[in-house]
Amino acid sequence: MRIFAFIVLLIGSCLTSLAVFLFGALLYMLVWPGYELLIIGVLIDSVFGTESFSLVYTLSLGLMLVVLEVLRPYLSWYTDTV
Repeated sequence: MRIFAFIVLLIGSCLTSLAVFLFGALLYMLVWPGYELLIIGVLIDSVFGTESFSLVYTLSLGLMLVVLEVLRPYLSWYTDTV
């Protein structure tokens, strides 16, 4: 399931807007650790950001990844106590 979701995000990163892709990436990162999504961000920025030096995908995915890794112990579905 994780590989299928990654492939859908990979294809969706080229075909959808940034907001739709980031929402899908957020859902992916809530279920699984999303370190491999940084690879998608770097690839998209290197292909589409050649005319302008913008690292929008890489920076936004990196920021989401750091914030979710910090918040993960405080989210209720990751803790054992209810």
